[in-house]
Amino acid sequence: MKYTKSALSFEQQAQRLLDRGLIAPDKETLARYLSEVNYYRLSAYWYHFKRIDPATGDEYFAPDTTFVMIWWLYTPVVGRGSAALRAGRWRVVVGTEK
Repeated sequence: MKYTKSALSFEQQAQRLLDRGLIAPDKETLARYLSEVNYYRLSAYWYHFKRIDPATGDEYFAPDTTFVMIWWLYTPVVGRGSAALRAGRWRVVVGTEK
């Protein structure tokens, strides 16, 4: 089977999410998280925030959907209280959304 879609860089994946209305601190931070976790792994956690325009088939996020909301759904799986999150990564996201 030949794949018809080309792979997207982490920056392109981040831009796609932003273009679909996801609220995030900035594209670079979002791309960094995607490089560490993976777009497709996180997609399961944003699934219920995703909407599809019935007329065009375009995907978008429900209004006011933030990356922090998705990250909080994901982190119980990997341990929200982990040392890595407490040490700074999480502060970067939360601090910029206040």
